[in-house]
Amino acid sequence: MGERDTVAIDTLSVMQLAQESRRARSQIAPSGRTYGEEIFIVAFRKDTAAMEQIIVDGRAGVSTPFQVALFADDFSFAERLARNAVESRRSTTQRAAGYITLARLFVAQGRWSEAAIELRNMRQLDPHQEVLVQALLASLPWLAVPREEVLVSRDALLGWTPTPADSGAPLRRAYLPHQRLYVLGLLASKLGEFENALSYADSIVILPDAAGTAVPIEYAATVRANVARDRGRPAADVLTLLEPVRGRVPAAVSSRPMFSQERARFLRAEALHGVGRDDEALRWLNDSFTVHRAGVYYKAPVLHLTARIHDTNSRPDEARDAREAFERVWSRADTAIAFPSN
Repeated sequence: MGERDTVAIDTLSVMQLAQESRRARSQIAPSGRTYGEEIFIVAFRKDTAAMEQIIVDGRAGVSTPFQVALFADDFSFAERLARNAVESRRSTTQRAAGYITLARLFVAQGRWSEAAIELRNMRQLDPHQEVLVQALLASLPWLAVPREEVLVSRDALLGWTPTPADSGAPLRRAYLPHQRLYVLGLLASKLGEFENALSYADSIVILPDAAGTAVPIEYAATVRANVARDRGRPAADVLTLLEPVRGRVPAAVSSRPMFSQERARFLRAEALHGVGRDDEALRWLNDSFTVHRAGVYYKAPVLHLTARIHDTNSRPDEARDAREAFERVWSRADTAIAFPSN
């Protein structure tokens, strides 16, 4: 694999990714901006009439609700866009994608009960659609998901065996067996089954890797760091375990939630705060979660941790701003947000 085929995700700017996205999109608004960009601008300006027209048009892309939630701080409009996708499209695949989008948006706001309803709706359409994402949502390290829901996701993943990909398969499929073990490891850690989690991490790097990248090594390292975090090990140990995670992800899949490494970056920021390296922690929090759509999951915990760091460093104004932003996202939550004590 050539140097240009791999990107260090943590060094990418939002503008670079926007330029790549612009070239890939075919739907252009009359102004010359992409349709997704037009929607973002409308949401940012709170142009209610234009927002209503966008709902009527029903042409928003799959990523648009995440962009609206991340950058325009408008979860309500984002949810309406996603709900419209469910109600206006008859394809089973499109409706299932709408349900998973809604579930993601609800999880980002701590609304786990509502997310669980959308996940059940999706499973009724297609039990295997986005099974990894379902399990990934339940495994999020900062979300206090009821244990029975974690077990449901774990059992669904145990019952799913992806077909091994050959050397010519698309990269998004080449790592499905590795991703299954990766998420099983995260779920086991959340359930307190730490030895099982470490066994899954070991198994990840044993699996054949037809694409020949560092992705399996980085998955395994993330699971091991997650276990250390959940076990209450010192933050310095978490940082050491994260050293192999360096964003060595093929560019073709770097924006997909199973590849975009928000989990590792959040663990790193949390651990940096744990060892007192707060300026570094803030740089990770400020720069690492607005690039890909999976960053929407971390909007609330990033704000929560940012407020804690500012409190620690006697910056009350910055802490207040972060806390108020967190409360806007988390105002309808039905579950707790959980952080380790170290």
